[in-house]
Amino acid sequence: ALDVLRRVPGIDLVLTDINMPRMDGLALLLRLPEVDPQLRAVIVSAYGDMANIRTGMNRGAFDFVTKPVDFDDLTVTLNRAVEHVRAVRAALQARDALLAVQEELAIAQRMQLAILPQPLPDAPSRELRGFMQAAREVGGDFYDFFQLPDGRLGLVIADVSGKGVSAALFMAVTRTL
Repeated sequence: ALDVLRRVPGIDLVLTDINMPRMDGLALLLRLPEVDPQLRAVIVSAYGDMANIRTGMNRGAFDFVTKPVDFDDLTVTLNRAVEHVRAVRAALQARDALLAVQEELAIAQRMQLAILPQPLPDAPSRELRGFMQAAREVGGDFYDFFQLPDGRLGLVIADVSGKGVSAALFMAVTRTL
């Protein structure tokens, strides 16, 4: 069973008995996470005593069906187990997508902060400090200051309407212009 699970991708559910040759179903339960941590198993066994049921559940069985098998009950159990596995896999994919978006937003935040002006040297008549804290990871706030040819100081402060990525992109274009 373990060799098949390793060779054939996409198996969501294992249906196993406790009494099997070479490795019993309870030992198999301990090995399944090595192949795929999201893989679920349903035990079908004539050993319906509480000790075997508890051992199976404690080792990760999704459910336990006793023999003789009620096939309507088995169908409900298998459908529920497959739905559970698919929900877990979808949640993990959503988590991975969210982590990727968060990483991209962190990069965008670092880029946005990098285009803000570097401090001008202090002069006897002025002291300048700037700080920007976006409401989200990135935003549309912007400031800049620069020395004018006649010695005066130019100062620009802007706030793009809206928040988030669209405001940050508009701010970046505005800063470039």
